Amino acid sequence: MKPLFIVMLISASIVGYSQQVEIPQKEFALSLSDEMVTLARGENKKVDIRILKSKSYEKGKMKMGLSSSLPAGVTLSFDPEKGEGDLSQATITALPEAQPGTYSIIVNATINYKTKGSILKIAVQ
Repeated sequence: MKPLFIVMLISASIVGYSQQVEIPQKEFALSLSDEMVTLARGENKKVDIRILKSKSYEKGKMKMGLSSSLPAGVTLSFDPEKGEGDLSQATITALPEAQPGTYSIIVNATINYKTKGSILKIAVQ
């Protein structure tokens, strides 16, 4: 009986540590591959943005955007910016004139006139 209990306990521990991304039952949500990006001036990095769609939003076309302004010297572009998919990639660039600091921006997606966002922190060194 003890070996079975130990196996069950280990299995429960392993399951508890796995990261699960849950698809919402209603509407949609965004999931970022990185919540914080650190850049040296003159450098760029990519962040994958996964759009988790409920059944009612599966066929909706997404449009990526920002709900906040970017700091001076920092640019961000989406690939793709619009489409029917559920994955986009943001390329963040810190230009040589970017001021060092940590900034928070809100990356968003709009589907069927509904907008949802997620916070991305950008550290410029």
